[in-house]
Amino acid sequence: MAVNGYVLHSGSSTEGSQTIVRGVGGSTSHSTMSLSTPPAPVPRIPGNYIENGREYHAFRKGKYLFPCDETEMDRMDIYHKLFSVARREALHSAPLTPNFDGPRILDLGTGTGIWAIDMCESQYRNAEVRGVDLTQIQPEQIPPNLTFLQRDIEGLWHGMGEDSWDLIHMRMLNGCIESWRDIYAKIFRHLKPNFGWLEHVEIDMIPRCDDGTLPPNSQLVNWTRAIFEATELAYRPMAYNTETRAMLESLGYVDISEEVIQVPLNPWPTNPHLKDIGRWYNLGLTQGLEALSLAPLMRVKNWKRSDVDKIVQEVKMEVCSKRIHAYCNIQAKAGGDQPSSKTVLGAHHSCAWPATSFDDEQGQFIPFKANDFIQAKLSEPAPEGKADWNPSNKPPIMDPCLAAGTDDQRMSPEWLRSKRKVVMPLAQHI
Repeated sequence: MAVNGYVLHSGSSTEGSQTIVRGVGGSTSHSTMSLSTPPAPVPRIPGNYIENGREYHAFRKGKYLFPCDETEMDRMDIYHKLFSVARREALHSAPLTPNFDGPRILDLGTGTGIWAIDMCESQYRNAEVRGVDLTQIQPEQIPPNLTFLQRDIEGLWHGMGEDSWDLIHMRMLNGCIESWRDIYAKIFRHLKPNFGWLEHVEIDMIPRCDDGTLPPNSQLVNWTRAIFEATELAYRPMAYNTETRAMLESLGYVDISEEVIQVPLNPWPTNPHLKDIGRWYNLGLTQGLEALSLAPLMRVKNWKRSDVDKIVQEVKMEVCSKRIHAYCNIQAKAGGDQPSSKTVLGAHHSCAWPATSFDDEQGQFIPFKANDFIQAKLSEPAPEGKADWNPSNKPPIMDPCLAAGTDDQRMSPEWLRSKRKVVMPLAQHI
């Protein structure tokens, strides 16, 4: 796959209102089922609803196709780590113009808020940082210069302040937006003229493979096609828009550029950095396969749950095979009339949905545990005829666990979830 991101410079533009809403608490219930039957899942947040065993948010119900439960939040935070590793710890690449009051930074589709929190804690303690999302899943304890809003970014932007933002950041919003042109136009109006920057990172989920080891009729290819069709029918396409650059230029953006970073399917490369990227990418994709499949395929395409489960398992089996050498391309291009500007991360993700496990020297499937994920090694490809995965006796571990090595305890599930304590809303939605 490839991750496609843009960092852009605005030309000129004018506006102003805001609604501040924080996360909400959970709820409890009592089950009358027998002891042999697991209790039905209960939404963490009042007003949310359960569908196919996953929790979905109630605000603008049905607009966002993906869950907002703990498993999905883990996936979001895993991807944050993936991008951090891939970009060598850089949280952004757009140049921020120094000012005495500190930069104003807006994170659209902030999710768990982890990028916004890191921006406040690691680099910009004097900045005003604001995160916006449909869901209220951000933590209670946040830096004093950070605010979260519950807002639909496709709606009106009252109170956001035109011509006032130094950096507007978006990441992984494919499948969420009906009209990217409208979003880019709103962003352009709200960036500081001649100084404001847009940075956009996306994943292009088309599977790519250079050596023919990914068959064109594979279930991975079939799954990707089905997801693209479903999200297109829902008017929220998951497919990356190849006309993005032309769209941005037509809206007045300048200094458009992209950066290319390889994102392997798993740690098959010998290069240590690419191997590390592959581990995190593998873990994040595995976390999200079910979440990305359920609503698009069942709500939109009217698939049965058994059919969704079947293709999900078959895709996992394919991507667990070391015979498939798939990777991602993060593509970067430079443009505009200010060559000294260092604008950056594009993303053209060629897709290969990997799993959290690899084969040992005998070609056997080994599910990773949380604490040995970082130290895990990738062996030579399994000999022909050897099974890569035997699901009957070696089921994959799907417990949401992050690669928490001794030098990376900050990204453990316990740390992540400790940051997610939420409170009742302080203001009404918009």
